[in-house]
Amino acid sequence: MKKKKVLVVYGGTSKEREVSLNSGKACYKAIKKLGYKVSYFDPAKNY
Repeated sequence: MKKKKVLVVYGGTSKEREVSLNSGKACYKAIKKLGYKVSYFDPAKNY
């Protein structure tokens, strides 16, 4: 079976950006550890 792909969206432009960066990185690591192919996207840096 093909590995599923997951996109983690984190960061952004809100006042809670730092919290989102930290939680997004934690989610990325946890999902990757489960064996999924993971990518991440920060809308503030990828306009």
